[in-house]
Amino acid sequence: MEDVAAKFEAAWEVFARTCANAVAPEATFQAWFAHYLISHFGIDRVAREPIFKHLHPDSQWQALVPGGEVKLDAGVMRKPGVNLPHYILRAPDKDGGLTGMMSLADLAVISELKVAAIAGDAAYRKSPVLLIESPHPGGVAG
Repeated sequence: MEDVAAKFEAAWEVFARTCANAVAPEATFQAWFAHYLISHFGIDRVAREPIFKHLHPDSQWQALVPGGEVKLDAGVMRKPGVNLPHYILRAPDKDGGLTGMMSLADLAVISELKVAAIAGDAAYRKSPVLLIESPHPGGVAG
């Protein structure tokens, strides 16, 4: 079985060593990190900036996530074959099909990278990336 955490940590280590002294906009660091995710997981498993909509009336996410959408910097699919348009709008169909938010269960890794600088300080601070691995694919409620 694939060790997702080990691959993720390896990507983070290479990224951190390579970019530790760089000063760049947050979006640049996010793109660089996506590059290292691709190098460890493969291009057909990494998606940049998917946006999961949850505007349908039955969404359990309405109270948890204001604004009607969840935005990710990057996601790594559990299996090869990225099938995530920029906006994941799926609403449940009459047969109980997947919603956009249920599509989160297709991801082995959800990455959110934040970069900040203190006024007058050229040193950028890079925060750790969030790693989420659900042992139960399909376990995310819509």
